[in-house]
Amino acid sequence: GEGLGALINNAGVAVSGPMQYVKEEYMRYQMDVNVHGLISVTQAFLPLLGAQNDSPYPPGRLINVSSVSGRITRMMMGPYSASKYAVEALSDAWRRELSLFGIKVVIIEPGPIDTEIWEKARSEDQPYMDTEYAFILEQRGKIIQQNEEMAIPAEKVARSIYDGLTKKRPKTRYLVTGKKLLIQSLIHSCSDRWVDYLLTLPMRKGMKNRPVNCESAAQWCCSEAKQTRKSEGLKGPSE
Repeated sequence: GEGLGALINNAGVAVSGPMQYVKEEYMRYQMDVNVHGLISVTQAFLPLLGAQNDSPYPPGRLINVSSVSGRITRMMMGPYSASKYAVEALSDAWRRELSLFGIKVVIIEPGPIDTEIWEKARSEDQPYMDTEYAFILEQRGKIIQQNEEMAIPAEKVARSIYDGLTKKRPKTRYLVTGKKLLIQSLIHSCSDRWVDYLLTLPMRKGMKNRPVNCESAAQWCCSEAKQTRKSEGLKGPSE
């Protein structure tokens, strides 16, 4: 028989809601599909990717589609983020372990993508409207619209997957989003409390219609990080 050149794990579902009220059965469903399913499929096909001593197959590649939500957790997206953080951790473990066989592991981290997912999101039931978080959920339509407007073509994700499959030395992570500067700043430069402030700002009383200037926020994060390093006597990579 023949081996596999690559395995791409892309299947997934998204469970949302306030963590205070999300039922355990919904959390299990989220993790069963996005995490346990990914593990089962990957373990089944790893021998065909060459993950065995004296394997007759040349080393293949493992591509795991995660999400920006695997690096940053937004309100009401705790279950989904939990599953994608798990995908990130599993991918890091596999990348280090499978290097023994020359198998490269690549993580794809898409932001909002222009697909039918937004229309589907609009039609979903809202079981938490009788909770303290109703005022946030009431803005769901506006949030979906904002995400849809800044969504990027699916072809950009496909291009990153192609690079992960074909480049001699692919990146370990491909961040695919229209707000890359902001996301990178939130991940690498901002303190947890500053990220908390930014991500809860649109929901604060009296500020529901106030837009967040992404570029200014990113610059602020970098400036804050630089001042922190200076006060602690540390140097950044470009200083």
